[in-house]
Amino acid sequence: MLQELTKADLVPLLSHGPDRNNFIESKIKESMGALKAPYPSPHDYWNTILDGFAKFPYRLENFLEAKKLENRAVFQDYKPFLIDLEPNSRCNFRCTMCQVSEWQRGQRAADMTFEEFKSLSGLYLFVVEAKIHGMGEPLLHKDFFKMVEFLGEYLIWTRTSINGSLLLANNNIERIVNSSLGEVQISLDGATKETYEKIRVRANFEKVTNGILCLNEALEMNHRNLTRMWVVLQNQNIHEISEFVELAKKLKFKRLTFSLSLNDWGQEFWRDKNGTKGVDIAPTLDILQKLYADSIEEGLEISLWKQSKKYTSADGVENLCPWIFDRTYIGSDMRLTPCAIIGNPDVTDLGDAKTILESWNSQEYMDFRRKHLEGEIPKECRDCYSVEKLGTDISRSKQVFVDITQHKLKFE
Repeated sequence: MLQELTKADLVPLLSHGPDRNNFIESKIKESMGALKAPYPSPHDYWNTILDGFAKFPYRLENFLEAKKLENRAVFQDYKPFLIDLEPNSRCNFRCTMCQVSEWQRGQRAADMTFEEFKSLSGLYLFVVEAKIHGMGEPLLHKDFFKMVEFLGEYLIWTRTSINGSLLLANNNIERIVNSSLGEVQISLDGATKETYEKIRVRANFEKVTNGILCLNEALEMNHRNLTRMWVVLQNQNIHEISEFVELAKKLKFKRLTFSLSLNDWGQEFWRDKNGTKGVDIAPTLDILQKLYADSIEEGLEISLWKQSKKYTSADGVENLCPWIFDRTYIGSDMRLTPCAIIGNPDVTDLGDAKTILESWNSQEYMDFRRKHLEGEIPKECRDCYSVEKLGTDISRSKQVFVDITQHKLKFE
């Protein structure tokens, strides 16, 4: 939704006043009324974005250059305006669909230090949105909240994703409530103890749900709508789809997102493993439409996430994956990889984040973009591309896209 705006649209909104207020009200209305992709809270999101553009004019100019399709090339004259920051690549869970479960002791690399995090300040001047989360559980990092507040000083809209296991430790609830975070996604892939703990190995359902309820009650007292319950639908939990809605209400969530994306992490092993866990999309969408209609009047907003449309390599640059032109993922060991769908520089290493402003056009990054632009899609990216264009057999993920398209759901 940000990418659709022009300079003429944005300039009148840089100062607080009627124009900005009317614009935000229009975005609030857009986010309502139908089952669609998850929206951030429009008021906080747009005020942060627009204040950042006002304070850092070169951020606005960089963004406007980045959104021009003709600028999507092997060498980029602008800087990434979206980033994934991985403070740590270690987790206390071993979820069955996550690549962390196959890593030795559930950790790929050392934690990013706060000094390393601050060393990226030159990049932050250009960044509009950040996700401070990678493959690990971010609340395990001792400096997580220092990192969040550092980004807040740069007026970067920031979100994270947690597993909920550490909410009752280290005063984390109060620290979240008082933080500059724009959104906290909390993963709950089972509506019952049995299902949840079967998928999220090493988790404790009662401990997690108790912590979530305490957090949502604290947020409610402070008039903050910050959390989003996130469910990855799969064959092990699809039978609880209605129960997820009741659980969200019980835990006082205002937003619930069902994800239809099971990543392959750019690896054949996970493509085979997660490819067997998908759900039948058509009946699932019908159920979700009904659940949305039944829940919205009760104050629960249900949304649907899919991994994006299937990209193609044959119909122009506008149909290529935009992330290689707009976004980068910085691993906890300060190595670059294309995106959170891969989330592992051991799979695709695009350079050194310590010199990010130069590494954005490293030989590795330019070669990676060139392959996309020339239609030679890297194998680790192929699950995100239309298999018809790639000349391969229809995969499970392609069928998901076909089914969603046939149901004519609109994603904005």
